[in-house]
Amino acid sequence: MSDTDDNNELFLRLLARHDPAIRAYVRASIPDSADVADVMQEVSVIAWKKFSALEDPETGFGKWASVIARYEILKFRRGKARDRLVLDSDIIEKLAEEGVDEASEREHWIKTLKHCL
Repeated sequence: MSDTDDNNELFLRLLARHDPAIRAYVRASIPDSADVADVMQEVSVIAWKKFSALEDPETGFGKWASVIARYEILKFRRGKARDRLVLDSDIIEKLAEEGVDEASEREHWIKTLKHCL
């Protein structure tokens, strides 16, 4: 297996492992499931393109992908700014920052819940 194949496999495994937490983070900021799917697709594409720049994929992927998600959420919200029921961008930014900071805690709780089940 080539290095490229190994990198591709590692990316897919990490994305699959962290997808539930990242999706929950996006869903907390975007209520419509179709919009969540669109944002998640963009997050996946950007993460795929920039994966080679990630220094320590095994330990840093979740937080790194959450940062990508944060920017994609902000980009999505700016695109929806014409809607009447949109939160102020400062509030969205604060929620996004807290979501990134809490990514490892969410991952811990997900593992704990899986263990309980």
